[in-house]
Amino acid sequence: MVQTNSPEAHFGARLREERKRLRMNQTEFAGLAALTNYAQLSYEKGTRSPDAKYLQAIATHGVDVLYLLTGARQTPTSNCSCQAASAGPDAEAVYVLKGHLQRVFGPATNPQEAARTVFLAAAATA
Repeated sequence: MVQTNSPEAHFGARLREERKRLRMNQTEFAGLAALTNYAQLSYEKGTRSPDAKYLQAIATHGVDVLYLLTGARQTPTSNCSCQAASAGPDAEAVYVLKGHLQRVFGPATNPQEAARTVFLAAAATA
């Protein structure tokens, strides 16, 4: 049993929070990394720790991996058009929409793909 004040418990709670922020159930979220629902449940309960491959897979779908690991949110940077576009009063809505668009269209593999995702997110919220 994992202690409630252990790092694994905090990671699991943050993982669950990110999944809910993206409005996904455990089965959908597990599918992002081609895992079973049981594996996702184990990560969220803190009885099992994910590997780097899992973290890379979910990061491409809008999960803030820095937040999962440290509890600190990523801050927008001037060289990241996706993050910079989400600054403003509707930042959370745009961030959630960006994750949804990445699930539908796939992750951005180059700057043009990232620009398309940001454009579609902006158009949908206008």
